Amino acid sequence: MHNPLQAELDETIGTRLAETRRLVTTIFFSEGPDPVFDCVPSALRPRLIARRDPSLDEEGLPAYRFDVILRGDGETPFFLD
Repeated sequence: MHNPLQAELDETIGTRLAETRRLVTTIFFSEGPDPVFDCVPSALRPRLIARRDPSLDEEGLPAYRFDVILRGDGETPFFLD
């Protein structure tokens, strides 16, 4: 049985997926030395470092926080792949 609403939804989702682009970044746990980290302008490097966050620890395992900001102030640096 053909459901026109489902077909429209499938088309919309397919179109949206085709319109998206792949974003590539790298997470670092310290400030180098690393050839990739070193090629990023020094003012942007702190945005690529995962920070230790004890409030997120589970079962004694250390946790780190890394927020990806897509636009605006503090935007995460992205790499061409």
